[in-house]
Amino acid sequence: MTIHQMINLSTTALPHGSPGLDLYAAAKHHFVSFHGFKNLGFGYESCNAAVAVKKTSALPTYADFSVCFGSSRLHAGLDPVFNEMSDDINPNNPFASSQKEQHAEQTAILIGEHEYALWTDGNGRCHVYVDYSPCDNCEPWLRNRPEDWVVYYRVPLNSSSTMVKERKDTHKTQFGQFFGSKFK
Repeated sequence: MTIHQMINLSTTALPHGSPGLDLYAAAKHHFVSFHGFKNLGFGYESCNAAVAVKKTSALPTYADFSVCFGSSRLHAGLDPVFNEMSDDINPNNPFASSQKEQHAEQTAILIGEHEYALWTDGNGRCHVYVDYSPCDNCEPWLRNRPEDWVVYYRVPLNSSSTMVKERKDTHKTQFGQFFGSKFK
């Protein structure tokens, strides 16, 4: 099949209830626990993804679908749900990407199709959100998939520094700065 459409959420207004907006909201608000700290979001620099899967009570659910997550840093052992599904966790390197070189959208889609089932809209299209536009590895990978995809992204890959700054500022506002063993 192909990538049916790529939509930049920073420049395109979508209608309320759009799968892309729901996937973006799910990825933005996905929190994990790590070493006793709760409500930690994905890392500032990591690329995060959310793919729509058929409804299941095991995952966050929106109007028509549930959401399965992927991150370029999930393989560090930061997500308890992913840890149960993967044989490729490396907690000794908390900022490692996948040893299998799976990027965020690849991880989300592979988990989504193997552990659940990919959700399709009324036109038979699958939907995935990824923080950054697909890289030179991921775009051909998506184009060679058997499904027809709508890909939503927050910023172009070459503008990732703007999103990193936005995340840092948001986390400082929500959680304070982390110094040693306490939040200030």
